[in-house]
Amino acid sequence: YDFKNYLKRISLFVSNDSSIEIKSKYKLLLADIHQKNKNYNLAELFFKKLIDMLENREEGAMRLANVYHRYSLNSLYLGKHKKALSLALKLESLISKYSFLDTPTYNFRKSILLSRVYMNNNNNDKAIYYLNVGEKVAKNFYQKHLHLVTLYNLYTLFYFQYLKDYKIALNYANKALKIAISVQNSYYVKYCKKNILAVKNKLNK
Repeated sequence: YDFKNYLKRISLFVSNDSSIEIKSKYKLLLADIHQKNKNYNLAELFFKKLIDMLENREEGAMRLANVYHRYSLNSLYLGKHKKALSLALKLESLISKYSFLDTPTYNFRKSILLSRVYMNNNNNDKAIYYLNVGEKVAKNFYQKHLHLVTLYNLYTLFYFQYLKDYKIALNYANKALKIAISVQNSYYVKYCKKNILAVKNKLNK
């Protein structure tokens, strides 16, 4: 798909007179496209502009939560681990501030993000704390299966890469695979099998 042409067409509808909602939607789209194309430095510029637009506006809180989340991940991709942590903590604070954000979906995303960020900041105690919080939240979802697969894959990464406890890593990798098979999700089945193979290779050395 010709993204440049697509963005040019969208930009025709966005002007200086456009509402904050329209402008922020457009900038978030640009940030997402740059992030997906691994242009993380360009994505960061748009995330910064979005924060300037949306901070301290209750009507922009939901979009700001998404910005904090994606900007934090973007910072991880750039190796800016302290920045990623700062943004993840801002997301946590924002969710606490507005009751309409205090939902299982936002709390699960927050827990997954904070566990990843703390792993990258070498704080294993905080990482496992947020993994455990995420598991409690995930088990209360009506359709919890894919949330649990995501979570158990992250547990696998944590025990495999950070704690070097390959037996526990294998246990979580198998848990994730079992759920992925039960819901017939071929992408996750393939991903989980790859994880199991990596862990078994370490165990067999």
